[in-house]
Amino acid sequence: MSDLVAFLKAQMDEDEAAANAAWGVEWDWRYIAQPFGERPSIAHTVHIARHDPARVLRDVEADRKLLAIYAEVADMDRDDPEPEYAYGRAVGLGEAVRLRAARFSDHPDYRQEWKP
Repeated sequence: MSDLVAFLKAQMDEDEAAANAAWGVEWDWRYIAQPFGERPSIAHTVHIARHDPARVLRDVEADRKLLAIYAEVADMDRDDPEPEYAYGRAVGLGEAVRLRAARFSDHPDYRQEWKP
């Protein structure tokens, strides 16, 4: 599981860097419009606005907290957990971490065995 933890940390670092770099940047509609034609639709504009840097940074912070909790018990996360609390906690947290990691399933370093 340590590979999954390292993978997620790297993705969070990238998200955080991109969000921090976007602070105070004026939107250039010519750049944003490229994939959409002349100008993005209202739906595209709303979607873009919902992923503003502040929201991304909140997501990164929440994911880092979840990952820190999981990292404490990750070595106990396995397919055949013993009926002890620590093992059950590891499996439950592992499932949550794998669910959060699944959003990066199109990344070339994402492994299929990490699927929830």
